[in-house]
Amino acid sequence: MRKPLTYLTSVLTTLLTVFCLLGLTAGALLHLKALQPDTFTGIIRSKNLAASVHTHLADFFSEQENVTGIPASVYERAIAEERLHQILLGTVDQAFSYLNSRSESVSPEPDMPELEEDLRTFFAQYAEENGYEKDSAYDEVVEKAVAAAKTNICSACDVYRFSMLGDAGMMKKARRVLPQTKYLVIGCGTGILVLLMILLVLHRQEKPAVLYWIGCAALVSSLLMLIPAAWLQITHWFDRFAVKSDQVFTAVTGYLYTMTGTVITVSVIGIMLSLCLFLFSGILRRND
Repeated sequence: MRKPLTYLTSVLTTLLTVFCLLGLTAGALLHLKALQPDTFTGIIRSKNLAASVHTHLADFFSEQENVTGIPASVYERAIAEERLHQILLGTVDQAFSYLNSRSESVSPEPDMPELEEDLRTFFAQYAEENGYEKDSAYDEVVEKAVAAAKTNICSACDVYRFSMLGDAGMMKKARRVLPQTKYLVIGCGTGILVLLMILLVLHRQEKPAVLYWIGCAALVSSLLMLIPAAWLQITHWFDRFAVKSDQVFTAVTGYLYTMTGTVITVSVIGIMLSLCLFLFSGILRRND
């Protein structure tokens, strides 16, 4: 009766270990990759999103020229790629400052002295050429034009749509949940240690069996992560997203593919580790 009971207990313990390994991996990926600002800024650099944002804004201000009467050339300095790159990075930094409770605002308010200077110069020349008085109404028009341009530039640079998530309340929820995710790692890590102790007690007279069951848990958990992640990556499933802005599509899909790629890497390492455990288990059993 002991062997069937030991086997069933080992199977149950291994299944629980699988879930703990999945939880531990998910928690570790959240802290070390998914919710690290370097992951987001790395995509901005590797995908050259500043160039995409520049193209989008140049086209936008060219289209608006017929409506506002402001030449697109007025915005050239403000939407230079180097300047947009700084704003893109600042958007990520501000979002994570909020998530980590270092700031109360999700959206950054970058200084744009070039934009203000060029717009004010344009309106001043326009007023002089057309005989408009620089009164309070003039000042209001200038201020509105500057504010609208800043809003459009900041919105285009918010490629991960942190502001939209903030308006929907998602950033606030993430801010509350984020500090709690460390307990997922601690809880799952502790659970794995307890389950390993149980396996050691069950197989105290046959230590190689412990390596076998650990290998089973590592293999199953790795396959459960690898199969869906590999399917998403191979089929380019995220390319199906319908996003109008090229820079937003590139940023979001780039982030998702980066994460699936990381999951695949971790899964392959887990499979290799499980195979090593099976090998060691077999060698030790032969030597017994």
